[in-house]
Amino acid sequence: MFSRYLIGFILALMVGWPGAGAAQSDELMRAFRQYQELEKRGKHKEAVPFARRALELGEKEFGLEDKSTALLLTNLAILYAYQEGHYKEAEPLYKRSLVILEKTLGADHLDVATSLNNLAELYRLQGRYAAAEPLHKRSLVIREKAFGPDHPSVASSLN
Repeated sequence: MFSRYLIGFILALMVGWPGAGAAQSDELMRAFRQYQELEKRGKHKEAVPFARRALELGEKEFGLEDKSTALLLTNLAILYAYQEGHYKEAEPLYKRSLVILEKTLGADHLDVATSLNNLAELYRLQGRYAAAEPLHKRSLVIREKAFGPDHPSVASSLN
């Protein structure tokens, strides 16, 4: 399923962000926490406005091409992907996040592999298997390089 480790990671990034204005950071944290609480309870539709607001504030605070912004994009995409029929809204968010992560972290970073898997899973849910397969394969190559072929993370990528 979609990667959920991003929630804690983005929260940790935002708490320690040194350049943020206090009022904007507080508002960003409130929106993010509200999104997170609703998402945890499975209230994806209700969480969307808070995830959108967190993204909007994050873009202002971190910039349009920062990895924190990429993670906020992914959070919103995950919410859309969980809502049947909202795949079209999720796809450009996942794609933009992937581009940002490739630029900021490098094409072979493990977060890029996770982003590739997220987009591939979206395509799989839509029955777009030909689009999903190369993304899964690329993600697998990244994980094999990072961990070696026998690592459990690589085995889980094969599923």
